[in-house]
Amino acid sequence: EAASVYNEEEKEIIVFAVNRSQEEECRLDTDFGAGAELIRHLTVTGDDLKAENSADICRVTEEEVKIAENVLLPKQSWNVLTYKIR
Repeated sequence: EAASVYNEEEKEIIVFAVNRSQEEECRLDTDFGAGAELIRHLTVTGDDLKAENSADICRVTEEEVKIAENVLLPKQSWNVLTYKIR
């Protein structure tokens, strides 16, 4: 599942994507044209779906994902991808 917004001021497309699979990562295919470049991929993922943060413990954090040709969403993850429009 995914949704996107266009930030006209910054010339960026932000994609919010969820992979609900408990078993497999998921490939995300987008087609924003030749002028779009993925510049950032953040994910929140983990095996403990009931993990939560408190004032003392931070168990749920975002991670920066290395940019690759194929975008793979980790299993059980929420993702934010930023594409720069040239």
